[in-house]
Amino acid sequence: MQNIVYFTSLINRIDKSSLDSQMATFLKGLEGEAIIYQKLKLINHLPFLYNIELNINNRVQIDFLVVSDDYVYHFEIKNYSGDYYIKNDQFINDYGSMFYTPFQQLYRANNELKLLLKKCEINREIKTILIFTNPLLL
Repeated sequence: MQNIVYFTSLINRIDKSSLDSQMATFLKGLEGEAIIYQKLKLINHLPFLYNIELNINNRVQIDFLVVSDDYVYHFEIKNYSGDYYIKNDQFINDYGSMFYTPFQQLYRANNELKLLLKKCEINREIKTILIFTNPLLL
């Protein structure tokens, strides 16, 4: 969490136009994750894991996991801005740039998570929740 606090403190202090697109995307993602992190912290006695990397069959990163008595909740956070539409399993933004949809990422992450639960003999159903944040509306 220390890195997310550091990077999000930079968001309003740097000229985003001077960042390369990969760093700008990274910071945008951290900004969205920070929003959800703060929301989860407001829920009393809710244990959650943040920024988990799994590498059983494939390397994947999971934004948040919340484990209850019955379920493992997998939260994937996306902090997109602008307008998007889906064509041929890809997101296309209003500038014409194409991105893979988060659904492929969720599928891979859930497969890794299922393998981990099986290996640890944890018998819980996985509930995946895709969250699109928009800081301008919060």
